[in-house]
Amino acid sequence: MRALRKRCLSFAWTMVPAGILTLAACTATIEPGPSRPQACTMERAPVCGQRGGRMSTFQNACIARSQGFRVLHTGECRPIMACTREFQPVCGVRGGQSRTFDNSCLARASGFAVRHQGECLRLSPEPAPVACPLIEAPVCAARGNRMRSFANECLARAEGYRVVRAGNCR
Repeated sequence: MRALRKRCLSFAWTMVPAGILTLAACTATIEPGPSRPQACTMERAPVCGQRGGRMSTFQNACIARSQGFRVLHTGECRPIMACTREFQPVCGVRGGQSRTFDNSCLARASGFAVRHQGECLRLSPEPAPVACPLIEAPVCAARGNRMRSFANECLARAEGYRVVRAGNCR
């Protein structure tokens, strides 16, 4: 909360034909009050905060602000990584969750450790969203007893197909 303080420095008397008018020369200053919270709860709701060039993860937004940090987003701070778009699938793991990524850089950038090269084994048939490159490298793929041609391996896997051979199906 900010406090408005008014202080008069001097007085000036001015004579006008209709009478006497009194003017006061005053200045108003805004004095910063406590801009940081005085007490915070111990609630666990992680945020990423920034002060100057430093980023840090805090238990909650109140604690971040109390230490002079500006809240950037919810969740923990993660380093910004620039990854290529190459398709060399890996299986990443974080906690008890495993997920297939297009390459190891994308897995690490998402906070996953690379478990092994290739896709993770799927125990349920839920499709994972995939962004595939627009590369023309035809493959023949199968799902069950159905064979189908795809423009590249990534597109086939995104549809739940297993690549049988390079080139179009005949």
